[in-house]
Amino acid sequence: MKVPSSSGQGCGPLEAATAVRICPGLFFFATILTEASLNTLLPFLEYMVFRKGKISDLEGFMHVCRSFFSTHNIFQQSDKKILPYLAAQASEHQLLIYEDRGVVKAGLFLVQTGANADSSHRIWKFRHFAFPSDDIGSRLLALAEDCARSASTTAKIELTIAESEPGKEFYLNHGYVEEGVLNNHYRPREKCYILGKSFL
Repeated sequence: MKVPSSSGQGCGPLEAATAVRICPGLFFFATILTEASLNTLLPFLEYMVFRKGKISDLEGFMHVCRSFFSTHNIFQQSDKKILPYLAAQASEHQLLIYEDRGVVKAGLFLVQTGANADSSHRIWKFRHFAFPSDDIGSRLLALAEDCARSASTTAKIELTIAESEPGKEFYLNHGYVEEGVLNNHYRPREKCYILGKSFL
């Protein structure tokens, strides 16, 4: 049995130490696993996959977003309106998802919003980052940050979080800093927080 990688492809047992770093689903390992403990965990880990999304993932991702964003205007519409919207997003931006036993449980779109003249510094944001628990959210966040950092020499992720939506404390706990507040941004009489994290 093989350790699942973030791409969904396996790596051999001798690569287990490397997998501790490159597989977002395995970030909870603090030390190199013994063979016995690895064999105990493998039956559970083989179903936990963090990977790039596909068109076939969109319906599952839609249900995750609808549950997570209870006040988001887009996700209160019908499936016939949401799915084409998500398909359009997937055609322009990278979809990253987490699946468990073939079911999409979390996901986000990684969106580049800017870059300097030679693209050595790029600005990114997350769109529709939805997750069922902080543990899964943390691993998917790590994958998205790795993607952003690897695309250029330096990078920054900037986010806007409405006060009526979950997530602000989650990001603050992962090194993001509140950089400003917007009033009446998404909805009247509602604050929207600007959060940022730089990779220099």
